[in-house]
Amino acid sequence: MSKAGIPNDSLIKIATHNAAEWLGVLNKTGTIEKGKDADIIILNKNPLLKIENTLEIDKVIQRGKVIKREGLLTGT
Repeated sequence: MSKAGIPNDSLIKIATHNAAEWLGVLNKTGTIEKGKDADIIILNKNPLLKIENTLEIDKVIQRGKVIKREGLLTGT
């Protein structure tokens, strides 16, 4: 989609907000707001500059637990 000319900020919104809306779960996920589930990916590089930077994961916060990059595949 990036190669088709869709701006990176729009790609991120499509993958988060719009996906949650389409799935009918926007009331509980898809954006970072008080009262919503908030699984967060911490990146080492800015995805607005280059969408491939979404692969530069430092850590994930899932269900309140911090998972460092080296533990992503093992779940630790």
